[in-house]
Amino acid sequence: MASPRPTPEQLVQKFGRLNVLDDLIRSRAADVVQEPILAYPKSPHHAGSYEYYTGQDLDGLIDKAVHTLVSGDSFWKPQTRKSTIALLTLSDINMVVTFFALSRLGFTVMMLSPRLSGDACATLLETVGCDTVIYGDTPGIRATLGDILRHKLVSCVPMISKTSLDNMKETEILVVRRNQSAHDRQNQIALILHSSGSTGNPKPLFLSHKAIMTHPLRGPGFTSFNPLPWYHLHGLSTAFQAMWMRRTAFMWNAALPLTADSVVAALEDALPESVVTVPYMLQLLANSPRGLALLRQCKLVAYGGAPCPDELGDLLVEQGIHFGSMLGLTEAGLVAESTSRPREDKFWNYVQFFENIRPYVWMKPISDSLYECVYLAGHPALTASNSDDPPGSFHSKDVFAPHPILPHRWKYVTRLDDRINLVNGEKVLPLPIEGHIKQHPLIHEAVVVGVGKAAPGLLVFRNEKAAHIPDGEYLEAIWPIISEANATAEQFSQISRDMVSLLPITSVCPRTDKGSMIRAQVNLKYADVIDNIYAKVEKVAEGSLALGINETVSVLLDLCRSELGIPISSAESSFFAEGVDSLKAIHLRRLVLRTFKLDGSTEVSQNIVFDMGNIAELAKYICAVQNGETIAVKSDESVMTDLIEKYSVFHQHVPQAEPLPKAKSVILTGATGSIGVHTLFELLNDETISTVFCLTRRASPLEGVLQSLIDRRLSITPAQADKIVALNSPLDQPDLGLPEEIIHQMQDSVTQIIHTAWPVNFNLPLSQYEPHIRGLYNLIQLSLSVRQPDPAVVMFCSSISTALNHSSNTVLEEPLDSFSSALDMGYGQSKLIGERIVSNARRAGARSYSLRIGQVSGHSKKGLWNDSEAMPLMIRSALTLKALPQLDTTCSWLPVDKLAATILELAKACSVPSDEFRCDVSARTNGHSVAPVNGVQNEVNGSTHEVHGAANGIHDVPNGVNGATHETNGIAHEVNGPSNGVNGHSNGINGFSSSINWIANGFKETANGINGSTHETNGANDVDGTSYGLNGTTNGINGVNGHSDEAAPNSTTSPTTDDTIYNVCNSREFTWSALLSSLQSNGFQFETVPFEEWLQKLRESEARGEEHKNPAIKLIDHYESVHGQKNTSQAHESAKHAQKTFVTEKAERDSVTLRNDRLRIIEDGILNCYARDWLTRWVVD
Repeated sequence: MASPRPTPEQLVQKFGRLNVLDDLIRSRAADVVQEPILAYPKSPHHAGSYEYYTGQDLDGLIDKAVHTLVSGDSFWKPQTRKSTIALLTLSDINMVVTFFALSRLGFTVMMLSPRLSGDACATLLETVGCDTVIYGDTPGIRATLGDILRHKLVSCVPMISKTSLDNMKETEILVVRRNQSAHDRQNQIALILHSSGSTGNPKPLFLSHKAIMTHPLRGPGFTSFNPLPWYHLHGLSTAFQAMWMRRTAFMWNAALPLTADSVVAALEDALPESVVTVPYMLQLLANSPRGLALLRQCKLVAYGGAPCPDELGDLLVEQGIHFGSMLGLTEAGLVAESTSRPREDKFWNYVQFFENIRPYVWMKPISDSLYECVYLAGHPALTASNSDDPPGSFHSKDVFAPHPILPHRWKYVTRLDDRINLVNGEKVLPLPIEGHIKQHPLIHEAVVVGVGKAAPGLLVFRNEKAAHIPDGEYLEAIWPIISEANATAEQFSQISRDMVSLLPITSVCPRTDKGSMIRAQVNLKYADVIDNIYAKVEKVAEGSLALGINETVSVLLDLCRSELGIPISSAESSFFAEGVDSLKAIHLRRLVLRTFKLDGSTEVSQNIVFDMGNIAELAKYICAVQNGETIAVKSDESVMTDLIEKYSVFHQHVPQAEPLPKAKSVILTGATGSIGVHTLFELLNDETISTVFCLTRRASPLEGVLQSLIDRRLSITPAQADKIVALNSPLDQPDLGLPEEIIHQMQDSVTQIIHTAWPVNFNLPLSQYEPHIRGLYNLIQLSLSVRQPDPAVVMFCSSISTALNHSSNTVLEEPLDSFSSALDMGYGQSKLIGERIVSNARRAGARSYSLRIGQVSGHSKKGLWNDSEAMPLMIRSALTLKALPQLDTTCSWLPVDKLAATILELAKACSVPSDEFRCDVSARTNGHSVAPVNGVQNEVNGSTHEVHGAANGIHDVPNGVNGATHETNGIAHEVNGPSNGVNGHSNGINGFSSSINWIANGFKETANGINGSTHETNGANDVDGTSYGLNGTTNGINGVNGHSDEAAPNSTTSPTTDDTIYNVCNSREFTWSALLSSLQSNGFQFETVPFEEWLQKLRESEARGEEHKNPAIKLIDHYESVHGQKNTSQAHESAKHAQKTFVTEKAERDSVTLRNDRLRIIEDGILNCYARDWLTRWVVD
């Protein structure tokens, strides 16, 4: 165990008190035993070959520099002396000595980065009132100095060289003595640094002696290598930490560029105990075997200055490197770190704020899961304030996310600042460009675009004055102001005329509640427009290639790799599975049109990429078009039939004699989604569950799962977190893409599989859902392979979208008899396929069920309903319009937490082992005595109906079927009896050793010798036991002769005997008028108006540009299509027909939450919770 870290006072006792910068040098110069505290390369041509300096060495050089500075230089004379001197130089030993010399003389030192432009330097000098610059001797610095002088008159003094100091005689040295106590000087400004200027002009940042001297207290006590220059606080801080603790601070040779080889050479010479640098340099070292080996030798490797990619940090930790973060900022100093955590703690990217600083850190919520770090007045190292909310605070714009279970641990996520990263790595600063352009009276808003592109583009939103100006005239009118903006921008930031897109007057610019433009939403909303900007520029002559299929495949693969940046693994790989999203699909279509010779009369579908599904099919399409051929496209029903047939052949479960495992495990998919993560939360609170295998496609699966819990404000304990086994798992791959040992572990322990994962992408055609259908199939196969008495229970989360086109307005809890019942889109169709596969799996002995889930709302107590959905947006419009529409409709909402509880209850009901079905029948009939009919004992609670064999009252069954047990509602179906299974037939079925599980259709007459009919009990859902008739339907086993390892589906199964379906909806409906009244009682102020009047108000709000506070504007067309009457009875009848009633008797029977819980949205206060949450977050200025 690591020894406890010394307290600040203990460190002061050991290394001396620091009041001012000069104390750092004087303390070490006074040491009896002199140790090197600084090292700088001897030669400007070599990264290594360090020259070492003790405290006394530096103290002597600084005294000599003081003598040089005050001897005859006008800026030192009392009558003209200025308090601030600027250093514009490389970060070398000359700068170090001069810096400390100026500080010893009492000056405030301003550090100017040589990378700044002359204009930026002049602005900073003017801002702080500095008229003297000490400059270094490089061509770039001299050029910058010339630019400064063109803007501002300053005194220019050459940098002191160490060589000249070495040649000075000791008798010439002037020793400075203080006439003011160091304690009195500690609140004076010692150093002025500046911001990076990434969001505009750089701003000066003032640091007192006291603020700077907090940094050495945070050091690890190791020799340190940090290649960052001293005009970055990060470089300065790590050097001071080592120097104060009598350890060597190794500096980088400022005359050399930073390369992996040169840094390796420096490290090999220095062999530091710690390396602190930026992630970019760590990546270079990690890519070098020598560099990685040198990092392994360090006691500590830390990063700062920029976020570190998770993949890089994970790699370093996996290599055995003690890696972490040092978090600091110029305005607040060092504030947090993750370097002192125990080695077994792998959360390197979650920092902990220093204990003495925590009272001055406010994590301001900016979303459900993200927080901006705000430093409060009273922070000991705070040097700046940019807000009066609260007074004296500094809003850092640094965004963090909390660790899901570890207290006081935070992960840095991003900056609030907007920057546009071009494909070549250049960073366009859009705010100055946009700010200048939108000063034009004809421009409402200007947005620079181009993330990931070669050059920036511009979206122009018209002012109302320009509504009727033709595009050509409008561009001529505004081009001069765009040219003015270009004149002050970097070359790579300048916007060419053909990169300007003039949007229609009806276009709406997304904004925050406070009116600020939301860049990310602009990019998303106007993605097609942005693509068209670049398409115009990139467009060449019509494609000319006409190749064979194989050559076309090769060209397409190359286009995906080189143009899309997505290396497709094979021609048969699904575009969607390979990461091609909607925008990439549009881009690939454009590349096809540009590359290949296609008949101009051929209309190439906008969705052609997803329609074809993969490279191979797209190549066939291209070649067919070129040859004038027509590609036959299968109907959706044909595709659905094929997919069901393809994924309905299952292995049989081999029952194991072992009892159920004591340590029960559950497989859960979709744990990063809303339904999945709430289901996970319920599982973690179930003490009978020891492990939850969370299967996800996330690259960092555990982090993704834990973050999802944070996002939904679902708190778990460390012990509960230990139950989670998060795995990266492509479900469509054999064995789910998991290692063999994991699969074996699952087969030994898993009793339930809950499958919530499914892509919701309404652009995807049915064919693109095949990998997800295959994933369902693979999970069912896994359930049949468990080494337990019964298969694992599979709960497939389906959707009511499978039945929204059903011919009847009442949807029963049974399979749908028509493919056309599903909504006409890939999502609903794929879910219906899943239901059919689940039903067919039951024929093969699987314990699989489908949950048709209805409208899911927010958490019943926390709210957090997705604000972008139509219902919350409509309600939100009341805050702006002061009106809501009167609708003749009813609502059925199921809170997501109640849904999760329901899923687990249904899974438990479906998990009763088969042997429990054969006992205590009366208990499952609600106490009613049900007389056997023809020797058949019925179990009438809707779950099972058992027919026991010869020993239980069935004698002399015709055609020699002996000892048959039938469970006719589908839970289990056993054939018990002699080893030959069926007697009395010349073609009898042999080889059934004990029991075969089949679907609930009894036995079908076949030519293989099973004759006669079995009986199916009806009235099973009548829980009072008043109707238990017998139906003489003849059902049975199809195709079992000689098959012992796989089972084929029975295509003639009657849906009425299939109990695999649950309708999981909230039967407690409420009227729209009751919803409106409840909203008003919760503080919403509005009047109720006819729908058409509300819609007109919404259009008027759009015209006023109120989209930032009334986002329902974007769904005007949707609301009109759903609720608008169009003055026709046909629309009314269509809407009426679309409104379905989903019968939930069986679901409520098996789920106490659905049956008895407080699910009345209004009466039980759930809507009150939503209303409070909405009003809290929907702040309208």
